[in-house]
Amino acid sequence: MIWPLVESLNAMRPQLPRALFTRRAVGRMLSIARAARGSMDAFGFECRLARGAERVDLGTRLKPGAAAASGLARGGRGPDVGADDPLRRLSSEPERFCRLVSSVFLEYDADSSPRAPTPSIFLELRSGRDVERGGGRCPGFFEVRRLLLDLMGPGRIAPCEEVLALCFQELPRGGVVLVAGAMLGRSPQRARVSVSISKNRIGAYLGRLGWPHWDREVSDIVRRLASRRAPVVIDFDVGARVGPKVGVHFPSAGGLSVRHLLDELVGLGLCTTAKRRAVLAWPRVTTVRLRRRGWPCRFERYLNHVKVTFAGGEVCEAKAYLGVAPGFSLIG
Repeated sequence: MIWPLVESLNAMRPQLPRALFTRRAVGRMLSIARAARGSMDAFGFECRLARGAERVDLGTRLKPGAAAASGLARGGRGPDVGADDPLRRLSSEPERFCRLVSSVFLEYDADSSPRAPTPSIFLELRSGRDVERGGGRCPGFFEVRRLLLDLMGPGRIAPCEEVLALCFQELPRGGVVLVAGAMLGRSPQRARVSVSISKNRIGAYLGRLGWPHWDREVSDIVRRLASRRAPVVIDFDVGARVGPKVGVHFPSAGGLSVRHLLDELVGLGLCTTAKRRAVLAWPRVTTVRLRRRGWPCRFERYLNHVKVTFAGGEVCEAKAYLGVAPGFSLIG
């Protein structure tokens, strides 16, 4: 089931906590959503947790079938991503696309043009989660390169290819590329990958990719925040080189409790106490009534993960990724 983005976002507006969503940030998101149009099967927000950081980026999720349909039919139910539609290129071989990709995520930066926003597009690789659970085969470099070629075009993918190949060649045992993306909403446009990896091997892996800043201080912070046993997910841009930032994901399930994680971030000066309370209070189920639907809808609010980014051996910021999964409600 897909849901209208603008109407769903408007229905959530009264429930957005002021500590995380200023009026200016909400107005900006609504302007971008109106310009982007289209529908989704889930949406969410990338919220900065530092004091005075009010920027909120808007994200939407599509299943691969819906994404392919939006590329095949301009003005259809999918998002409008611009005249040079990368989803149209992805949909040229829909069977291959749906075989490799489990979800498509579009992220609209808060500083995007409110009249013609261009999203960055992230592809969750279908077998990545299966590999983490001990089965399946993860798409390799050539398959991922083909997907990114469809998204970025030959001129933009060419500077990324050498380092992108290294991302696969240098993966340690147990490492998995979970997500491949194209930062179409940024300048310069680069690829991005998310990798599941043992935290004990992050520094050596990034060093082989040419990012030498995983020093003892950064490693100690990650050890303080991460689960002792579970692998860690890292993400980074890929161009002629890696970086300049590397993000480390801390999921809401497993490892440290969310409360403990946020307490640690407050102690590190990366999160305010008001934003900590707002993030902890976010997960819940609420019932809303969408005007066009006419029946009550069930909006499940969830915390997907928290991310801490590092650059040059220093901590940059912490962000919370808040999700909303719409569904039907049988009770008004």
